[in-house]
Amino acid sequence: MNSNSNYQHNQQILQNIENLFQHALAKHNKVFFVRFDVSFPEHEIYVNPSPLISNFNESLIRYFKRKKLDPYYLWVREQKTSLNPHYHFIMLFDGNKIQHSYSVHIKAEQLWNKQLKLPENNKGLIDYCNKYSNGVMIYRNDSGSYEDAANWASYLSKIDDKNINAEFRSQGMSNLKLN
Repeated sequence: MNSNSNYQHNQQILQNIENLFQHALAKHNKVFFVRFDVSFPEHEIYVNPSPLISNFNESLIRYFKRKKLDPYYLWVREQKTSLNPHYHFIMLFDGNKIQHSYSVHIKAEQLWNKQLKLPENNKGLIDYCNKYSNGVMIYRNDSGSYEDAANWASYLSKIDDKNINAEFRSQGMSNLKLN
């Protein structure tokens, strides 16, 4: 699970991605995978971004649960030289109920803008990650679709720019309890 061979990878994050995929595919014969990145406005400093990203994530998951899309997520925090961190997200959904990433990206933009008290239609803080901006449908018994999504997700495990021992949480993921 690693086509991003230009980077060293955090094995625990890779294992978390694998667990997330396996859990979702055990529940659904097809799973819809979406990736996006979340950033802050360039010229503003956010001293404690943790509550903002936590509230955003909770709102996003709550929204998609109400839509009965059975959402799962994993995010990682990165920061190198910028004033603020940025976050890489992957989300998995019941692929029988969603087939396109547009609604995920739009809702992420709306909810992130709300957290930052920006106009709802503000653009540019959610990056749709162009490689598969429409998402990837993963089929339970199709190793090709699984590998495409897993390789793309493995970017989140790169060690570069992660402050694993920093004072802020560096990752978060769905609780994979059996339902």
